[in-house]
Amino acid sequence: MAARRGAARRAGGELAQARARYEALLEAHPLAIEAYRAIAPLDAALDGAAAACARIDAAAARFPQNAALARLRAEWTPDEGEAGLAAVRALVAAAPGDVDARGDLALRLARRGRHDEADAALAEVLRLVPYAARPLLIRAQIALWREQRRRRGRPCERRSRSTSTPSRRSGFWCRSQARPRRAARPWRSRAQSCGDR
Repeated sequence: MAARRGAARRAGGELAQARARYEALLEAHPLAIEAYRAIAPLDAALDGAAAACARIDAAAARFPQNAALARLRAEWTPDEGEAGLAAVRALVAAAPGDVDARGDLALRLARRGRHDEADAALAEVLRLVPYAARPLLIRAQIALWREQRRRRGRPCERRSRSTSTPSRRSGFWCRSQARPRRAARPWRSRAQSCGDR
């Protein structure tokens, strides 16, 4: 157990040293994108994913027109709430011709049930690349989600085979609607029947 703790401390020290080297590189070259890509996993390992996102957010705010930083921010920002949308919107603003970014924006909007906005974003993608495969797949996925959302919004209906009469297999069969059975005849043995002749 002590050996494992010692190994973990040594590994943590090595990660911290590597992060310090990348931080020195970023001080000298604040737009070194590969350094940001390398330091983000180190931040996540040492201080958590939130620390990695915070560093990337600060750099993207400092250089809002840098498409590579905006793309890295979109990759590291969780797809939750408005923050996930804001990261992809910033990427679209920094790189208006990036059809993948516009497709990601349409997907994130559709996941939140905002299908009209997703359609508008996707229409711009299809205007730029009308026959690309990925936008068409995204459009099909959005149509599927819209149909699933529409079906979930309706009350559940259990239909019988016939609309006029209920079916025994449906969940709404009522005994009172069944045909009345004939009155049961009194049981008589064969000998009694023969004796009546």
